[in-house]
Amino acid sequence: MVVVVDNDAAVRAALSALLKSAGYAVDTYASAESFLESDRLSSTGCLLLDVRMSGMGGLELQEHLARLDAKIPIILMTAHAEATLRSRALAIGPAEFLEKPFTDEALLGAIERALGASPP
Repeated sequence: MVVVVDNDAAVRAALSALLKSAGYAVDTYASAESFLESDRLSSTGCLLLDVRMSGMGGLELQEHLARLDAKIPIILMTAHAEATLRSRALAIGPAEFLEKPFTDEALLGAIERALGASPP
């Protein structure tokens, strides 16, 4: 299961359609809080997180999951890739850090690497 957490409905819809067309099971959430309130934590194989969201952002969710010792590969997505933001994110250890806009191929490749497998 690939989970997309992004506060932009159009981004969630586009990523969901792309991932489903590539054969992935997908679930989407508009906020980090709604993801944490769901029952998807244990079934998430890869997490796509927008860095900047209202409320808890992607980096904060990543840090929270690290404190929980959750072993979910994370791909961070941002349109605001300042050097300090990238450094902070990479220090926590995401599987990938993608700058928006990115290509479908870049995203699908990142997911394959994160899952450690070939495409579904």
